[in-house]
Amino acid sequence: MKKELPKLYVILLSIILFIISYFGFSKISDLLLPKVENVDFYTTNLRDSFLQNLYYSLIIGITPIFIYGTWVISKIKNVTNRYLSIILVFMTMLTFILLRMEVLKLKFKNLPILESETGEIITHTFNIKNLNYEYFLLIGLISGCILCYLIFKSKVKKIINN
Repeated sequence: MKKELPKLYVILLSIILFIISYFGFSKISDLLLPKVENVDFYTTNLRDSFLQNLYYSLIIGITPIFIYGTWVISKIKNVTNRYLSIILVFMTMLTFILLRMEVLKLKFKNLPILESETGEIITHTFNIKNLNYEYFLLIGLISGCILCYLIFKSKVKKIINN
């Protein structure tokens, strides 16, 4: 029964994180939009917004499962190493999101400034579904778990009997 308890906690934590991220996505997505002059972000249909929210929430929800799986595969039993692996995975995910944000800023920085005949500046528009933050979040999660595996894996000494 003792082995079953951590798995139950991981699944409950995953469900809680999914729910929190699903309902908090609109607030977080506003923070993720790069602040660039003359660029407005839009979405044209509810389906794209829903799917983007769902993908983001699923990735946040599976994060504890991936981390726990990394602990099991790499046999991380030390509590300090477990906490360090959690921090490392979230730092990797954050790094990939910030990297995507900077790439988008560079992309939009080179857009020409257009003016109408009346002298008003015309803003460029960009569909939010093309930001692809969910892919970068998933790549960050997988990269963080691989990095944790490589750093914290327990070295098992094999004794060969002659």
